Amino acid sequence: MPSSLPPTPHSPQTALDWARLYSGLGWSVVPVRRGEKIPAEKWARFQTLPADDPQLLAWFGDNPTFGVGLVQGKRAGTVVLDFDAATGGMETLAELERRGLPASVRAFTPGGGCHVILRHPGVYVPTRKAVMPGMDVRGDGGFIVACPSIHANGRAYVWDVDCHPEDAPVADAPEWLVAIITGDAAPQPDQPGEIVRVAATGPLGLAVERVTDGREQYMRDTILAVCRELRDTLGRLPEEGELFQAAWAQYAAKVDFARAGRGEAEFRAKVRYTLSRVAAGQVRGMTAAPAALPPPAPALDYDPETGEVFDQPSATTPAARPPIRLMSIADIEAMPPPEWLIDGLIPERGLVVPYGPPKVGKTFIVLSMALHIAAGQAWFGRAVRQGVVVYIAGEGLGGLALRIKAMRARYQIAADVPFFVRPKAVNFRDPAAVAELAGMAREAAAGAPIALVVIDTLARAMPGVDENSAQEVGLVIAHCDALKDELACAVAPIHHTGKDQERGMRGSNAIHGAVDATFRVKGAGKGRVVLINEDQKDGEPAPPMTFLMEEVSTGLRSSLVPVLEDQRAPGRPRGDETDPADLLARVVAAMGGVREAPLGRLIEVVMGSRNGDAYRRIASLIPAGSDNAVVVPVGRERFRLWKRIAGEHRTAPIYAVIEQEEMDE
Repeated sequence: MPSSLPPTPHSPQTALDWARLYSGLGWSVVPVRRGEKIPAEKWARFQTLPADDPQLLAWFGDNPTFGVGLVQGKRAGTVVLDFDAATGGMETLAELERRGLPASVRAFTPGGGCHVILRHPGVYVPTRKAVMPGMDVRGDGGFIVACPSIHANGRAYVWDVDCHPEDAPVADAPEWLVAIITGDAAPQPDQPGEIVRVAATGPLGLAVERVTDGREQYMRDTILAVCRELRDTLGRLPEEGELFQAAWAQYAAKVDFARAGRGEAEFRAKVRYTLSRVAAGQVRGMTAAPAALPPPAPALDYDPETGEVFDQPSATTPAARPPIRLMSIADIEAMPPPEWLIDGLIPERGLVVPYGPPKVGKTFIVLSMALHIAAGQAWFGRAVRQGVVVYIAGEGLGGLALRIKAMRARYQIAADVPFFVRPKAVNFRDPAAVAELAGMAREAAAGAPIALVVIDTLARAMPGVDENSAQEVGLVIAHCDALKDELACAVAPIHHTGKDQERGMRGSNAIHGAVDATFRVKGAGKGRVVLINEDQKDGEPAPPMTFLMEEVSTGLRSSLVPVLEDQRAPGRPRGDETDPADLLARVVAAMGGVREAPLGRLIEVVMGSRNGDAYRRIASLIPAGSDNAVVVPVGRERFRLWKRIAGEHRTAPIYAVIEQEEMDE
């Protein structure tokens, strides 16, 4: 049999050993000073590009006291649930496990809490405090301190030996948990561990709050608030000493220092870190120089039912407009039928809104449409009008490149089609930003017709907007319409469902009243996604289309690609239809003659990745205990295969065990 199982690496001893181990798992590593909880280096670039081995050697070889931090977010592919024992976090962890939190990689923190690492769900996950009692979320833009780092209390971060990253798979977050950590599900009120805010006045006359817990968040908020006040007062960014002196007095007056880890040394470190981030333009909504106040926005005249914003009077003489004439019945009946960008689905110059819950596959469906339009290639039997596509990746590039590469390979689309990506959100509240986008699109198109602008997502395109306000949402929709008219193209903002998915799109009904078509993307189980054309202003809604999310390899990595359920490639079975006997034979072959091996590593070898669905699928086929072993033929040999669970708790590691059967002569 082939020896397919990768060798187990030596046991890490130093911070450099651990950093290399984490890097080998695909995680992004940053150094951390001993006893601190912030990176020792500027780390913005390591949120998108992991450090290479020479960089790791320079950090940890020259600074043996450095600890190791792990960057979280889309690029790293992970998010962390951070449970604090002192504020009820372990009780919250137990409750989540009762609700179905899957076993995954986890570590014990020096304060008695723990970190649970989960696979990133593919949608924006904010880094937030007290999402649930005693539970913080380290998501996009966040990081954690990891083994073998030393805390300020002198204790080390250690991995749970039963859920070690070398052996245990990183599990997917269930949909109900994704809703909580992305903010779609409101946290429970009056949680222990959150900041209780009471109006007070600080030494600079700032509005501050009395703190009963959440000291680290209060530290950050205090430093940022005082930094902003000093910047506006001085007309420049304050010096480190100036900021520390002003902010420390306010912080120290409100915080109990009975517990370690929030003292003067950490506060000074946070001051340095904050100033460096503000100076580099890395703090959202804050610049190093005071910003001029914008003129107040005029009151808007809008339709309260649909949110449509009417033309506003101009302070200058308006440009001459072509006269609008009244149309007779004969004129109306003589109008040509609507033209389609994708026949029967997307009107040629329509405003269309695909929407669905997080992680359901709506971005995959829209991206598939967009690539076919750019290529002028029929989309699953529906004719397409070819044209330039502009895709606004408001949540960052993330895995977009991998998705595009996999789709081009599966759909046989060339790399030179007119498909352009803007790797940053556009604020559709700002008409100047929308006008700038239109200019960029025309420049990229170089005279070719523009067919479609995709806005991924609508929420990222309207920062600060009250989604339940018809007036505010109506202004954003008006700017989408203006872009559509300016470029003579279709515009597709991708949106989300609300907490109650059956009630449709999140927020104001102004969206429904203004769009030409809506498409609901809904999971159908077993890797299937249904596209439902709910509304079509210029025609009958198209019948539902069911897609299978097919895994397509691009070399060392793979991505999901939507294909119609009855158009799967030959030899590509559904994930749940793979022959169980074949799966078990591949597990035995992957063991390469070894009698026992961690099941998670075996499945990674067999499937090419640590896929949660594949893990559960294969694990369910292997019985527990030698008395219940299943017999697996491999060529002319037969093997007894079973699993051994090393412990009684639900997160205990699982090992696959084989024993060759004697063959009759």
